[in-house]
Amino acid sequence: MHSSIHTGLTMKLTTSTVTPKHHQEVTLSCTVGDAAGFTYRVHIRRVQGRNSYSNLANFYQKASQCTANKIELSELVGTTSTFCGSGTSNTTSTSKEYGITIAVNVGEMTDYYCTIYIDYDQNYYSNFVNLTAINKVECASLNISGGGDVLTVTEGKEYDGFTCNTGNANPEPEISLKLNDTSSTDLSVRKLKSRTRIEGRLTFCSHLANDETNTFLTSINVAYVPERCHDGNYVYCSARNSEMGINEEVTSNSIRLIVQYGPLESGMTFNLAEDTYTIDESGSVTVNCSVNCKPDCTYTWTYLDRGISTGNCLHLTNITRQEAGYYKCTARNPGSGITADKYFKLYVENSCFPVRVAVGPGVVIGLAVGIVAVTIYCVARRQCAQSTTSKKGDHVYDSTSVRNNENQNEEANYDVLRP
Repeated sequence: MHSSIHTGLTMKLTTSTVTPKHHQEVTLSCTVGDAAGFTYRVHIRRVQGRNSYSNLANFYQKASQCTANKIELSELVGTTSTFCGSGTSNTTSTSKEYGITIAVNVGEMTDYYCTIYIDYDQNYYSNFVNLTAINKVECASLNISGGGDVLTVTEGKEYDGFTCNTGNANPEPEISLKLNDTSSTDLSVRKLKSRTRIEGRLTFCSHLANDETNTFLTSINVAYVPERCHDGNYVYCSARNSEMGINEEVTSNSIRLIVQYGPLESGMTFNLAEDTYTIDESGSVTVNCSVNCKPDCTYTWTYLDRGISTGNCLHLTNITRQEAGYYKCTARNPGSGITADKYFKLYVENSCFPVRVAVGPGVVIGLAVGIVAVTIYCVARRQCAQSTTSKKGDHVYDSTSVRNNENQNEEANYDVLRP
């Protein structure tokens, strides 16, 4: 911009308001001082960008005659009238006024100024005036990544695909996500980013399409962490302009939530109260593993790092001491892929046990005979067990049983586990 060459020549731009509401008319007035006898052209301009502008109106001043011309404007500003104001019809007047009345649409946030063009080397500029158009939220829409009106999420895993769109709101509105229940619970959200742009005839602002060529769109992206209590609820976006003193809430469409949850290790249970079971040799045991999941979890059983069964029920029969140890139930959510484990310990006791009898007159012989009988039974039982464990296929198990006949360290493992 050039400095003033004509001593005393001044320019000043004023406006009727700097924060017009949507469709409110704003008058921009350019006053030129020390303008007696000059012949020149006055422009009222709008800043378009860096080193760029657009003319809103041109005025040609010659002696006591002033001619005003308005220019076709952008979608953000509508012109209603231009005028040659006070002093423009008087050659000797030192102060002359030129003006334009515009209706500012939402989204207008830029600078205006006026300038005098005399020749290529003599240009004069006024101050800048910033207009920021404000407006309440007129409509809202909630979208999810991928589209649709049903959203499947996982408990505890942040979902960042919510976008709340608002039409013709300025400044940027406050938004929240709510569950569509009787309490209208606010969800805790984390704002990620926002952007504004001009859109043509927004479908979710269809009521504006009757009188608006374009609408001002604000898109706000947020994330939230699902909880299982949200499952089956409907979530929607709420927007308002509290900075304008407007507490009116504008709500969007609703999206149904399906929350996948489980398994949690703390929620896994076995059908028996304890996590330790003691079984006699040749006995059997059935253990049911369960946990709360959506969708229903699948189950696998592992013994000595080998998978031995599927399904939530493990059934062991004809148990030997070699089968003592830790058994692991793994629950897996087929939707989220989340897994959790729970263990139980199996003790297997030898069926040989001491016989206690009462000692009194006349029972010494019976006691001796009893001890001999128990000794013979235990020896026979031990030989039988050694014989069966040395051959493959001698035991008969059901489809979910497991045997580890070839493991040479089972006796040591059992001794450690045995209470």
